[in-house]
Amino acid sequence: MIKQQIKNALATVKQMHNGEWEFRGHYDELCGKFKCFRASRNNISIWLANGGWWCSIENEPWQLGYLGGWVVWVLAGRKYAKEFERKMLKQPNDLTQ
Repeated sequence: MIKQQIKNALATVKQMHNGEWEFRGHYDELCGKFKCFRASRNNISIWLANGGWWCSIENEPWQLGYLGGWVVWVLAGRKYAKEFERKMLKQPNDLTQ
């Protein structure tokens, strides 16, 4: 079971590096910052908001497990979530339409 979870995690990392995951989040009105909460691909969503030990596929946490979630967070999730947050701070949404 752990071997498959690690394989799933490494495949997810590779997909993130290839740009196959879409990162999502929202602006926190209280502190005025944008926060990335999840990455999505093919109706699968990975929760990223709470860091490595809570990084897991939503509604199916057994697919990555704790160790696999940590691997995804350390090798790709943190990097791309932070890049997305920086990008969104520089380019706020157009709310005038």
